[in-house]
Amino acid sequence: MRVSDQVARRIAAAFAAWHTEFRGMTRRARGRFARREWTGGQEDAAARLGSYSRWVGRLGPWQPEDWPGTEVDWDLAREAWGKGYATEGAAVAMDYAFDVLGWTEVVHTIEPANVASQAVARRLGSTILRQARMPAPFQDSVLDVWGQSREQWLARPRA
Repeated sequence: MRVSDQVARRIAAAFAAWHTEFRGMTRRARGRFARREWTGGQEDAAARLGSYSRWVGRLGPWQPEDWPGTEVDWDLAREAWGKGYATEGAAVAMDYAFDVLGWTEVVHTIEPANVASQAVARRLGSTILRQARMPAPFQDSVLDVWGQSREQWLARPRA
């Protein structure tokens, strides 16, 4: 499955709007922003892929303060699992992160027991790079950091 160029452009435009808003926030405002169920911009474009008429999740590039890398992540409602949304949306987000944001590495922080997200990361061509302790208030969590460099992403086979 591959998203259409029109959908990819819509998602990229939404990422740009989201990134501009997020970058201008204070750390405290970023925390509130990250916790709210924001249904515009980045998440709206990604979560409304397919036949859903309501918000079913979020995905995209982000780089919170003290995070273990420049991350493209996904978090979808169970009803949206298994339909390719995470893989396709994350692929568009990775293109955007490398091409527009100029990132040199993209990571995905994944709990060791989260087999479904590990499968998405593998489909994207990512591998385990390291383990990392999360910043406060999640400092008791140690997650696997999956990811790849810009060069690896550009060299991957495309469907």
